[in-house]
Amino acid sequence: MDSYYPILSGCLSNVEIDKYIIHTLNNFYEEGLGIRCVREEPWVTVAETNEFIIALVMANNKKLAKKILNESLRMSDDNNIPYMGWQHVQNIFWPDEKPTWTSAAVLLAADAIFEFTKGSDLFLKNQLDLY
Repeated sequence: MDSYYPILSGCLSNVEIDKYIIHTLNNFYEEGLGIRCVREEPWVTVAETNEFIIALVMANNKKLAKKILNESLRMSDDNNIPYMGWQHVQNIFWPDEKPTWTSAAVLLAADAIFEFTKGSDLFLKNQLDLY
């Protein structure tokens, strides 16, 4: 998450954003699964994956954002409630939890991509005009 939180903060130039995106893809992305929480560990977490998806939307890369969103949605139960993550060496949901903040991250990412609500631009534009 250290590699894409600066993007979410809005403090980077477009050139810097591209560097952070490339770094995240090269060091944390597991093809077909999503974003690893920790580079050295074999687990992908849904919340971190969807936070990165928002960063991709901020970087004007909706095509890749949609692809990774679809990958992350596979880590859900029969009611489409996302698990916290997936341990891809043992092939198990890990941890076997479904916290609400994980679902919230999925909703925010999907909204950023598809603009379902008036809040879809939360991370995409300067919100200072609200104050």
